[in-house]
Amino acid sequence: MTDSELIQAHGGPTKLAAKLGFSVHRVGNWCKRGIPAAVKLEFPKLFLRKPPKRAARG
Repeated sequence: MTDSELIQAHGGPTKLAAKLGFSVHRVGNWCKRGIPAAVKLEFPKLFLRKPPKRAARG
């Protein structure tokens, strides 16, 4: 899974930024640049385990 896909699995940049306390702009940049390793290590429950299942749209 790419970092961009991982961000989307967590609800997109806006929701993930709110969870982390970061700006949406910062998290949005990770979609192209990748999530920094330091951030992945700081939040292992979000980034170093199986991502949440996305709800099916009906």
